[in-house]
Amino acid sequence: MKTGLKFLLVLAIITACTDNDDVTPRSLSNIDTRGLDRYINVARLLIQQQEPTAVEWDSLFATPYFDIIINEQKISTREAEQEDMRLVYKKASHSLEEKEQHSHHFNYKSSLDDLEHYSKEVQAGAVIPKLRDYLWPYLPTRLQSESLIPSIVYTYYIGEEANALPDMILQDALLAYKIDSYAKGILTAHEAFHSITTKSLAQRMKVDLADDDPANYLMTEITGIAQEGIADLIDKDVLGQPQSPVYDLVQLYMTDE
Repeated sequence: MKTGLKFLLVLAIITACTDNDDVTPRSLSNIDTRGLDRYINVARLLIQQQEPTAVEWDSLFATPYFDIIINEQKISTREAEQEDMRLVYKKASHSLEEKEQHSHHFNYKSSLDDLEHYSKEVQAGAVIPKLRDYLWPYLPTRLQSESLIPSIVYTYYIGEEANALPDMILQDALLAYKIDSYAKGILTAHEAFHSITTKSLAQRMKVDLADDDPANYLMTEITGIAQEGIADLIDKDVLGQPQSPVYDLVQLYMTDE
């Protein structure tokens, strides 16, 4: 995905996160692998040189990531996403430029079997106990409740990214699979910290500021810095070890900071 599109999606996610103060407890049974499962289904059809039906495409594009970029934010189109997947999965050979431009799709293509197995693993609840182990020490007792963790979404995503939205933890399934194979639950714990504490703070402060109020921007930035500093204590030491599958990514992240 192009840099501009990536920036717009991240901006949309940040905006969404600052506009919601709903702290209604949620059921942790809501582990959502539809984005991953339906992506795999479409990919396998294309590999077999079969064109997915309109219903199968619709099913994929109704999942959270695609719904955000196509229907909600309109920063991509159904046709563009279809074209990308057909190129990667249906075309017999590819140029170096195509492989570089669509590298994330190609990474998925080489991992479909592993990701299919991973989907079943997370649906069975394998991640949840480990998530609690990582997350609870960084939350006050009143927030140590599984019901406060929003829907955990595993999906093809913008890249190796994860974000805490108001009503979901939206994470790239391939990134989650790599990290969970090394330190199960730690990525989701980091994002869950953001989601839970953001909602709690909004409820307790009860501050109603206009979106264009400079004080609103300042409060959002200060809160974000404070949150990230604590959330990074959950995962960066573990994922920053040389044996970590995302060691290079963490080093890049820390350098950008």
